[in-house]
Amino acid sequence: MEERDKRGIWELILSCIPTVKRILSILWIKIFYPPDTSSTAEKFYRRLLRWGRISGLSHAVFETPREYGIRLGHLFPQIEKEIRLIVNLHDE
Repeated sequence: MEERDKRGIWELILSCIPTVKRILSILWIKIFYPPDTSSTAEKFYRRLLRWGRISGLSHAVFETPREYGIRLGHLFPQIEKEIRLIVNLHDE
C-alpha cells in the first residue's frame, strides 16, 4: 500500500510539470519582454505605415501623417474613410 501511495505522489508531481513550465514561461515573458507602452492609435498607425509600404506606397520623410493618409486614401479609395480615422486618432 505504501508503494502505491509513493507512486501516486510521483504521478501527481509529474502531472504538475507542464503547469509549472507554463507559469515559468509566462513569468519569463513578462520580465524580459515588457509590453509595448505605445497607445493603440500609434500601433494602428505603425501598422498602416507597414501596410502602405507593402502595398507600394512608402511614407516620405518630409510627410506628415495626414499627408501620407491623403496619398494612401487616393490610392485606396474604398478604405479612405478608415485610413482617415486611423490618422486622425494618431494625430490626437
